Amino acid sequence: MKSHIKEFWDKKIIGWEQDKYERQKKIDVNVSLKERLKIAGRILQSGLVGSKIVELGCGSGRLLPIIAKLPHIHYVGIDVSPVAIAEAQKRAKELGIEERVNLIAGSIVDHSFEKVDLVFSLGLLDWLSDEEMNLMIKNVRAPHFFHSFSEQRPSLSQFLHRLYVFSFYGHKDPSYVPRYYTDEEMFGLLRGENVKFYRSKKLSFGTFCYDLPFDLETI
Repeated sequence: MKSHIKEFWDKKIIGWEQDKYERQKKIDVNVSLKERLKIAGRILQSGLVGSKIVELGCGSGRLLPIIAKLPHIHYVGIDVSPVAIAEAQKRAKELGIEERVNLIAGSIVDHSFEKVDLVFSLGLLDWLSDEEMNLMIKNVRAPHFFHSFSEQRPSLSQFLHRLYVFSFYGHKDPSYVPRYYTDEEMFGLLRGENVKFYRSKKLSFGTFCYDLPFDLETI
């Protein structure tokens, strides 16, 4: 992972999370991000995804309050930003779950995880190259997964998102511009025969790809 990417997220991540998940606004433009977090929480609380889980791109550990309610789960979170990991460690300590939480500051391409029941990410795939995606799949072997990503589809919301990202970040460095995938591209990258997709209006152009022992429509 290039050093300037780490610096970018170190400066951005905490304020970005607070803006997206905490600040109250008359018009909430962050419904899709809050919805994907809720869906992830419901998956973890289903009791069907095993006891050791890895979150790639965990940020400051927004799902740790859910983990605190699930004493059978050992959680590993990794994020490129040490600033985010420090905040996650603080959150884990406040929740009293440090003994079953392992938080790592580093790139997902430099770490591997074995004997994992579930691996997941929320929005991380939007920022990975094909090479990084391949390394992610190689380094983390798990029978189940779910990932949210930005699906390439014509819509006003996606046009505005592209314009926003370019205006604030992309014109400075193209590596700051997220990717938008078709489901065919995602299927090919994940190379999984059992990959399924879940969409909803609340997710806007966000989509979940997954291999779980149930359909997301049922939770």
